[in-house]
Amino acid sequence: MPERTEADSSDQEAGSFEMTLQFSAGTGQSANRELSLLRPFWRRIGQNREVGRLSFVFLESGGHLHTLGALCETHGGQLLFFPGLSGRRPRWQIGSATEAELNPAPGVTLDHLSLEPDMSRWHVRFLSKQRVKASATRNGSVQSRFPTMRKGDLVYWCALQVPGFDHFEEIPKHVKVTVAGPTREISHISRSTATALHTTSCHGVSLPGTSPDWNSCHIAVALVLTLAEKPEASMPQLSEFASTAFAPCHRNPRAKIPARLETTVVRRFIRVPSMDAWLVIAASILPGPVEASILSTYPQRVEERDKTA
Repeated sequence: MPERTEADSSDQEAGSFEMTLQFSAGTGQSANRELSLLRPFWRRIGQNREVGRLSFVFLESGGHLHTLGALCETHGGQLLFFPGLSGRRPRWQIGSATEAELNPAPGVTLDHLSLEPDMSRWHVRFLSKQRVKASATRNGSVQSRFPTMRKGDLVYWCALQVPGFDHFEEIPKHVKVTVAGPTREISHISRSTATALHTTSCHGVSLPGTSPDWNSCHIAVALVLTLAEKPEASMPQLSEFASTAFAPCHRNPRAKIPARLETTVVRRFIRVPSMDAWLVIAASILPGPVEASILSTYPQRVEERDKTA
């Protein structure tokens, strides 16, 4: 479980505190404020919004441990996913498209994906280097909102395809950043940040295999929600559903998806109380080299203005 300490400044006009996260399974130290595990807190610090309920998710295979990302259930009922992708400029594959369609400007990176409370659609939040909201274009027009796909009790959100573990953030053993702000606000920010960290849960997903050859395979992760009271009851549907979720991950049409996906897909269940649902993280190692990408199965455009998440 991450921990936090604070040290307020004595300055009357400006205050600060130190936020510290420690992970026993991590290595080294970091002061990177843009780690996926820290980005949810900048909603509180930079946008004056409560952090919400946090979950940190990690991937493990063959003794290697990396960050899949951070999940944030907001007070407004949205579910945010802050991917732990290195570089944060993945290729985007929308529907059956074979080429990148979302094109952020130079210097603009992915911050998070946001699932709406009714689970009918999701949108992407891009930020500039100054953490200012930015947009991306699709075929020349601004586009960052997409529908989900529902089948029975399952709601397909999105999927990631990643060439290997080195494309995910490494988990540091010790993270320490200094947060500054007006004295009248910093004390409240410090307390709410401490509360969010205290209630944060950590989840691990152990992938099959030991030391795969990343020149001939890749990691595929699908984010799916189930409305079933007991998530295991929806799993017979997941095998068929996973073929839809993972199908876009294969750029090479000769790279076959295993006939029995249910034997190769690792699942982790995380409760989402505000949606009265379970988030299912389905992960597997599949054949074929790929580029780091985020995928949506629906090609339809949703003509709505992006909302602030």
